[in-house]
Amino acid sequence: MINLQTLAIYDTEISGLIPAELGLCTELRDLYLHMNRLTGPILHELGRLLKLTSLFLWGNSLTGSIPGDLSNCSSLIVLDVSANELSGEIPKELGLTVLEKLKMLQI
Repeated sequence: MINLQTLAIYDTEISGLIPAELGLCTELRDLYLHMNRLTGPILHELGRLLKLTSLFLWGNSLTGSIPGDLSNCSSLIVLDVSANELSGEIPKELGLTVLEKLKMLQI
């Protein structure tokens, strides 16, 4: 799975935590995990996905804050973490000067 470029598991009602092993898929460009029953935090390991352009995590039951490590994903165009149970502030590391390519941010 290390060469995986797109992972789309959405609207399947899978539950549990986001696997930390996703951080090993360094070629991943698109991650679609929306409309499931995922719980727990958004993992810092996702910040290792430097080629990630789309991250859809909306419509789950994710908790905690948005990790500042996502600022490492400098190719990110779409980040949608809306309709979760997130708390805290948007990390300063996610400022628009870092994520220059970001076109859609939904929280």
